[in-house]
Amino acid sequence: MSWRRWWFGAFAVAIGCGGAGAPPPPTPAPAGDRTPKPPAPAAAPEAETPARAEPSGCPEGMALLSAGTLWLGSPQGQGRADERPQQRTDVGEFCLDLREVTVGDFAGCVANKACDVLPREVLDEGAAVEPAPPPAAASAAPAASAGAKPPAPAKGGAGPGRPAKAPAPAAEDPRNALCSANAKAPDTLPLSCVSFEEATKYCSWKGLRLPTEPELEYAATSGEDKLAYPWGSTAPDAALACFGKKDGPCAAGSKPAGAFGLFDIVGNLLEWTTTPYAPYDRPSAEAPRHAVRGGSWQSTDLDELRGKRRFSRHPMSRAADLGFRCAKSR
Repeated sequence: MSWRRWWFGAFAVAIGCGGAGAPPPPTPAPAGDRTPKPPAPAAAPEAETPARAEPSGCPEGMALLSAGTLWLGSPQGQGRADERPQQRTDVGEFCLDLREVTVGDFAGCVANKACDVLPREVLDEGAAVEPAPPPAAASAAPAASAGAKPPAPAKGGAGPGRPAKAPAPAAEDPRNALCSANAKAPDTLPLSCVSFEEATKYCSWKGLRLPTEPELEYAATSGEDKLAYPWGSTAPDAALACFGKKDGPCAAGSKPAGAFGLFDIVGNLLEWTTTPYAPYDRPSAEAPRHAVRGGSWQSTDLDELRGKRRFSRHPMSRAADLGFRCAKSR
C-alpha cells in the first residue's frame, strides 16, 4: 500500500470517529409556522385575608386602624331590618383596644378611686336602683285618756317587749353568679355586668373613650366591608370565637386574633358603643338605648356573630354578656 493510500484511509477513520457523538444541527421551523407558545399559567389569586393594623402610634395594648369608607349596615335583601338602609360612612383613623377590658384592668381603676366598685350584679334594662323612700311621718296620736288601756298589738307584730321583725332579705339573683367579677379566678376574664356609665368612666380614666357603632363594624368587617367575620368567610366555630357557652365568658384574648390583630371583636361579650340605637338614615341623640355590638358567649345563633349584626341595651343595663373596650381618636 502506498503511503498516500494509507494516509487517506487513516484520515477518513479519524473523521468518522470524531463526529459520531455530535448532535445533529437543529431543524429550522418552516417559514410559515408561527404557532404561538401557550401562555404561562396565571398565578392563583391571593386568598381574602383580614386587614392588618397599621404601625401603631397608639397607647400600648391598642391597634391603629387606618381611615376608610364603610357601608354601614346591609344591602337590601340581606341582613336584618335594623341593618337597613345602608349608609355610606367615613371612618377616621383611630386606635382600638386589642382586647376587651378585663376584671383585673377595672380593679386597677377601682384601686385608684377613679371607678366605684367592681360590678357584681345584673341589672335589667331600664331598671334603676333608687334610694329607699323616707319613712312616713308619724301622725300625731290622740292623747290617751286617763286610765285607758293601750291598744293590743296586732298578732305577730311589734309591741311592748316585742321588737318588729326585720324584713326578709331579697333573694340573690342567680344570674349574678355569671358576672365575671364573681368568678373564682376573674382577673383575665373580660369584665361583664358593667353599665354604660361605668364603662365610660373607666375609659376616661385611661384618657380614652368608648368606640362608636361604625368603628366597631369597621373593625369587625376588616375595614371597608371586606369580610363577613373578622377572620374571613368561614362560619364561626369554637376554635375561632367564644360563643354557645353556659358558664360565662372565655379569658380575654384566648381565641385567635382577627382583622387588625383584634381579639374577641365578635363573641365573648357584647360591647358598648357611644351611638344611640336608631335607624341609620334617621339617627337620634334622644334614642333611649345604645347600640351594642359583637355577639357573646351566650350566642347560639351564628348570625349573632356577623360583623354587621346590631343589638341594643338601655344605658343602665348590666348583663352577664355585656362588656366593653376603649378607643382613641387620631
